[in-house]
Amino acid sequence: MNIEVHHEDGRHWSVRLRHMNKLPVLTDGWRAVVNNLNLSKNIWLLFKSIGDKQLKVYPFINDVCGETYITMNNYTKLGLTVSVLFRN
Repeated sequence: MNIEVHHEDGRHWSVRLRHMNKLPVLTDGWRAVVNNLNLSKNIWLLFKSIGDKQLKVYPFINDVCGETYITMNNYTKLGLTVSVLFRN
């Protein structure tokens, strides 16, 4: 299925949403998003549905996106990570 990925600066891209091993994966067109937004490995991305087959992407650079930031606690003994978003 093709979807539109939008950024807050008004740019948007057509990408393909596929399922691999029962998990959603963005493929065809995703490389253009990564290149245009200068996304690096291990960056946090928040996706928000903004309509039928449309997502808005919010990249968190150094755990900050606009006035929102992420805190993360690793509970290695429990085998889980808890991430919390905060908005100012």
